[in-house]
Amino acid sequence: MRKGRRFGSLGLAGVAAIVAAACDSCPGANRTVTREPVTNGQVTRLVMNVTGGFKYAYSEAGHQLEIAFLKDTPGDPNKGECYVHQLGVELTVKEGDIIVPAAPPADKKFDPAGAVITFDGATTAKPLNVARGTRPQAPFQPLSRNTDADWMDLSWVPSIQFFMPESTLAENWRSKADGRVVLTQGTLLGAKPSDDAAVNGVWDFTRKSDGAKFRQAATDRTVYTTEIPGDRIVINLANAKSGITRIEIKPTSTSRPVNLLLVGRHMEAAAQLHVGETITHFCAFYELLSKVPPMNERFLPVFAGDPSKPLQGQPTPGAYCPGE
Repeated sequence: MRKGRRFGSLGLAGVAAIVAAACDSCPGANRTVTREPVTNGQVTRLVMNVTGGFKYAYSEAGHQLEIAFLKDTPGDPNKGECYVHQLGVELTVKEGDIIVPAAPPADKKFDPAGAVITFDGATTAKPLNVARGTRPQAPFQPLSRNTDADWMDLSWVPSIQFFMPESTLAENWRSKADGRVVLTQGTLLGAKPSDDAAVNGVWDFTRKSDGAKFRQAATDRTVYTTEIPGDRIVINLANAKSGITRIEIKPTSTSRPVNLLLVGRHMEAAAQLHVGETITHFCAFYELLSKVPPMNERFLPVFAGDPSKPLQGQPTPGAYCPGE
């Protein structure tokens, strides 16, 4: 990754993250994406851009999707174990007037570490819509890659279940997270990778034990939208380590949304990512499984560069941290 870039990818901690976030127990084939009906009375539209290595976990029974930020994975890399140091997450109010707390940070950035984040007025009685197809096939990347709409299928967010369909999340997986956002209604879509260098690149998710691999492009961004009754967005941050457990935001006008940005930070890595380089930080996602496989059985992303160009060193995918 280029030095000086601060943030990492899908979710949780990492290093190069195009591979962004792992999506386990995500809904299977193509759910219909529909716009929620506007109810009578005032409603406030919420838009939350999510960038970084987060864990996406979907519960059909619970009718919710959770975006989790992981704790450190304290293995010993010298013994072939998974080691990932997490640098935290930032929640920024990009658009809207903060009413609570009365004296918000000047940069409108909050630390959600430890928090279970929910939104007042969001209800499981309304649909939670996602657009997720099957594992990408040849050419393993969107035919057009220039806009958010080209990446809206959440299959571009890598899923461990694509590589290991028998895998399931551990019952206590939430205890291994350092906070999470709970989505119970609205629409979640994939979006164009945050760094242009990653837009045309692909990754070979490779298992060391036998060389098996799966190729695909990957994004570190998703966008969540919903409409909530009332004149403001109320964010609850239960158990937040910062002590700030409630944020209230009014839109700047009734025609404008409240716009949030959730970003995962990552460790600074080498200035250039080369073809054939493995992003080992992706190993952290496997720590949440009911049966944690040894390192040589985990499919880890290997940068394969731009398939339309000769194999050579490629620029880092910037703010991506697959192992986050």
